[in-house]
Amino acid sequence: MPQLYNRAVYTDLRQELRQRLSHAEIGLWLLLKKRRCLGYKFRRQHGIGRFVVDFYCPQLKLAIEVDGRQRFESDAQEYDRERDAWMRGFGVVVVRFTAYDCCVHLDSVMMALREVIRCREEPPPPPQPPRPGRYCVGAPLLI
Repeated sequence: MPQLYNRAVYTDLRQELRQRLSHAEIGLWLLLKKRRCLGYKFRRQHGIGRFVVDFYCPQLKLAIEVDGRQRFESDAQEYDRERDAWMRGFGVVVVRFTAYDCCVHLDSVMMALREVIRCREEPPPPPQPPRPGRYCVGAPLLI
């Protein structure tokens, strides 16, 4: 199976994109880096297949995209739908925020992102009750 993440052929592109972050991406990155968002590690300009996402959390398989004005054109929206569907096929969930919201309403963006993360977290398995006929420490002995 071909490599899915950070293919070497796209290394230069990812590095260039990291050097040219928009103001909206910088603001969001400052709140994501160093595990500042609920303790999860995020990477910026991360490669998934032939695509590069703005931010990615490998533990949650969560991609975050910051969309500027050009993403609202019909061709770009169709491309994004196909791209997101391709990533969903690998279990990656893509969350999109507008650049405007990341600049003006960053606190609301972070609240929404935390909610998405909580939904992506795997809940701990429920405790298993003792099965009938088994002895448990501290359980009454049935004879």
